[in-house]
Formats: sequence, structure tokens, C-alpha cells
Amino acid sequence: MKLGNISSPAEYRACFRLYRAAFPRAERKPVLQLLHARRHGKAELLGIFDDANILCGIAILLKNDTHALLDYFAVMPKSRGEGIGSRALALLRDHCGERRFLLEIEQCDIPCENKEQRLRRRRFYLRNGIQPSGILVLQNGVRLEVLCCGGDTSFAQYHTLIREGYGQRVAAKTTLLSENSGGAR
Repeated sequence: MKLGNISSPAEYRACFRLYRAAFPRAERKPVLQLLHARRHGKAELLGIFDDANILCGIAILLKNDTHALLDYFAVMPKSRGEGIGSRALALLRDHCGERRFLLEIEQCDIPCENKEQRLRRRRFYLRNGIQPSGILVLQNGVRLEVLCCGGDTSFAQYHTLIREGYGQRVAAKTTLLSENSGGAR
């Protein structure tokens, strides 16, 4: 398995088809915004390729000098349950080097229709070494928990990454709900 830049028209189509299928509309950023961030060196659109060079997942990373946010991460439905997610997550963490590695998940401790799915997702990340940061945010009306590894982080650092990568308009739609000191270990 390897990571590679999404580059061919077929890869772009597959990437954004999975993006639209895997993430609720309220959580998706406009495709043009993702491509703009990529063009300006703020984001990476990565494919997760198997040993036969078949696209089996996607990762959209937002990066600055100190932090990397795994903004979107999805495995193709036919490839799920094969350990690809855990292996890809390890590759992504290595790919980000010394940066603090962040990701957001839907908050689990609120009433919702997909509670079990949210809990499974959270357990997956915890099993793979990503820890709660103590930060809860509201982004486009969606309550998210920020998870982290590679050191503590703060809402200010996370918010700076969002603002630098996607601009003030997206940053303005990302507000702090709570921040517990101590963060990730």
C-alpha cells in the first residue's frame, strides 16, 4: 500500500465520488475550495493505493509547518474491513513527519441517528493512537471533536491551520465550544 497524489482525471472522479458518498453535505467543503487550497500548497489530495495501484481510499490533508489536519479520510466500500484504514492512517502519520496530526470526528455524546457509527469511528482512531485533544468545535452547524497525536494542541493552533488553509470564511464558520487543558498525550 502507498500514498500518492490524485492526478489523473479518473482518479479525480473516483476521489470526489467517494468524497460525496462518504461525508454528509453539511460536513463537505466545496470541491473548488479543496482544489484551491491544494493549488496554493495548503492541502494535499492523496490517494490510498493498493499493491496493484488501484485506488482504495482518499485522504485530504490540510498542512502548515507545525500541524496537519486529516480533513477527510475514507476507504472505498469494497475495500473496508481489510485493515486498509489502519495501514493508511499509519502511512499518513509518517507522511506528516513531525507535525502534530489532527482530525475531526462527529461528537459522540449527543443525541443522533448514527450514534453507533460515530462510536465505531472514534474507537478506530483511538485504537490507532489518535487521542482526544479536549477541543470541541462547531463547524457549519456540526459539533465536532478534535483528536490529535504528536503532542498537545490548542484551539488557536487548530483554528490558524483552518484559516491559513481555507481562508477566513471557513475559519469564521468554525467556533470553539469547549477546550479542556491538558489535551492529547
